[in-house]
Amino acid sequence: MSIENKIMEYIIDNKLPPMFDHEIARAFDIDKKDSVEFQKILTKLVEEGKLFYSRKKKYGLPEFFGVVVGRLEIAKKGFGFVITDNPEESDIFIPRSNLNGGMHDDIVSVKILNESDNGKKKEGEIVGIIKKGNSQIVGVFQKANGFGFIVPDDKRINWDLFVPGNLTKNCQDGYKVIADVIKWPIDDKNPEGKIIEILGPSNDPFVEEEAIIRAAGVRQGFSKKIINKANELSEEITEDEIKKRVDYRNITTVTIDGADARDFDDAISIKQTETGFTLWVHIADVSHYVTEGSVLDTEALKRATSIYLPDRVIPMFVERISNNLCSLMPKVDRLTLSVKMEIDKVGTVTSYEINNAIINSNERMTYEDVTNILNKSDNENLKKYDYIKDEFFVMADLAKILNKKRFARGAIDFDFPETKLALDEKGYITDIYQYERGESNRIIEEFMLLTNEVIAEHVYWLEYPSVYRVHEDPDESKISDFKKFVYNLGYTLKGSEGELHPKKIQELLEAVKGKPEEYIISKMMLRSLKQARYSSKNEGHFGLAAEYYTHFTSPIRRYPDLQIHRIIKLIIDNKMTKKQIEFLQKKVEDVSEISSENERIAERLERDVKDLKKAEYMKKHIGDEFNGVISSVTGFGMFIQLENTVEGLVRLEDLKDDYYEYIPEHLKLVGKMTKNEYKLGQTVKVIVEKVSVKNREIDFKLI
Repeated sequence: MSIENKIMEYIIDNKLPPMFDHEIARAFDIDKKDSVEFQKILTKLVEEGKLFYSRKKKYGLPEFFGVVVGRLEIAKKGFGFVITDNPEESDIFIPRSNLNGGMHDDIVSVKILNESDNGKKKEGEIVGIIKKGNSQIVGVFQKANGFGFIVPDDKRINWDLFVPGNLTKNCQDGYKVIADVIKWPIDDKNPEGKIIEILGPSNDPFVEEEAIIRAAGVRQGFSKKIINKANELSEEITEDEIKKRVDYRNITTVTIDGADARDFDDAISIKQTETGFTLWVHIADVSHYVTEGSVLDTEALKRATSIYLPDRVIPMFVERISNNLCSLMPKVDRLTLSVKMEIDKVGTVTSYEINNAIINSNERMTYEDVTNILNKSDNENLKKYDYIKDEFFVMADLAKILNKKRFARGAIDFDFPETKLALDEKGYITDIYQYERGESNRIIEEFMLLTNEVIAEHVYWLEYPSVYRVHEDPDESKISDFKKFVYNLGYTLKGSEGELHPKKIQELLEAVKGKPEEYIISKMMLRSLKQARYSSKNEGHFGLAAEYYTHFTSPIRRYPDLQIHRIIKLIIDNKMTKKQIEFLQKKVEDVSEISSENERIAERLERDVKDLKKAEYMKKHIGDEFNGVISSVTGFGMFIQLENTVEGLVRLEDLKDDYYEYIPEHLKLVGKMTKNEYKLGQTVKVIVEKVSVKNREIDFKLI
């Protein structure tokens, strides 16, 4: 158990009143030499809202002080909500007049003003700001006489930033900038800041993209120290190292990835047997090169994930590691952690072994190449890869068996079309289109899912610390709302409250397949489920209907996978000592928390940049006609999704032929006089009327 958990357990179990830091330290026999580190732990617990630090310099549970601690989210209209870590605690509404200088993303303490029991949210007042959430602001500079203001890009930041004349860097009006906040708002005064970087004119799409990336706070580029450290790593694989490993260089092995992939962290070997199949999944052995606690490792954990944008990748590792030493390129020896599985004819893993290994991939295959070979529609590649083509058909057979087995237990497959953006050599968007997963994509998906399950269960039963990929059961209230939603569309989601099985969701998705309302029902269902996250506790994976699940197969681009590799290697090498277990108990908690948080940031960033590019593309099509489908209906209009997956809004006030009323229980608009209806799944034709690249908004007009 971590020291943070021990402190909380000590205070909660003993129902202790607020104490000074030295009183808590005494209870845990903390030496004076460790007092600075101990103080950091207490500060972290305060920032997380688990403890409260009073004006009398005492630490205690927030309820002792009559306050609630949480993160402040500001709405565009200026009011806010405080969200706590307690899933049982409802969000606390904060009127604009009670913000008291609180800004979006601040960690704040709140005094509850009323305990509503009529279904309305609690209302509160901010009485303290524990940690500021925005030390830097990205926005547009507006020049005035001798000074200026920065209007934040994030509309949830409810203040313009005042910049004194001597801190403007002589910035031009209308330029996108980054500024440090040097004075926080007091009463009705604006916060004060200084410009630290000028990005460029705000109407430049590349400047807008850079601003989105910078606002997300992700780390870009690598220091010379890290680059030099990576360059010091030797590419040579010594004979001594090979002797420590299982040699798989003599079996046929391939990588299968997208055509634009540059790092290959998984490779496959397969053989059909009398009882079923032997499947080898080889994963790049990143942990061999990136040692625990090194500068390369520390930087990777800070990033926790690679981020894939339409025109660039923000990698977790420097290129020498991700695209060279650890990438399973063809025709070269590469170190791996390999899982060899014996699988019977109904998809059950009857036995497996995990080895430090060495491979030499025969070919670098693309999804398109393999799918075309399987469809026998590419004679050229059928001839070119004649010596290995039979393996692809064996892979396809096994993948179908695994998919059928997974489907039978109730795994949910949200088969949304993937949006692909085509860019020219300068980075400007030239096309948007749907990308459908081919058979080869599904082969790799099934093999990776299986491997992740095998690894998760292996570590679980050994009772060693681990990082799990968990997907908790959905909230009853959200599922209840979703049941009402689909009922009004003529469907039923079976299953009693609190006992919903993923198989029932799967059956509903099958029932709506190919129907006009398929997209919106799938979308609303996805929103009703919880987000998957990383955890040091195994809580199962609802969406996959899996009892054990982890991420093991992508250590080049995800830190949790690298952490699992280290745990597996300690097990293989019989080095899982008591000291290692104690270290890992704390490490897996930190890795889970950091990785989950950074994954959310990466997802938002990827979505925002993609939306920016879509708006940039549609701006060139103002006045053009498109066919689309009504994907959502609201009280202010309806969203139309085009065939290329772009979504735009038809505003209610632009429907001139009648006065339309919104019928929320049936999600449709009905004309008062004509009784004309607009509802989900309906096909319409629209004109692109207006596009705001800056706000990433597209307005359509019905034809």
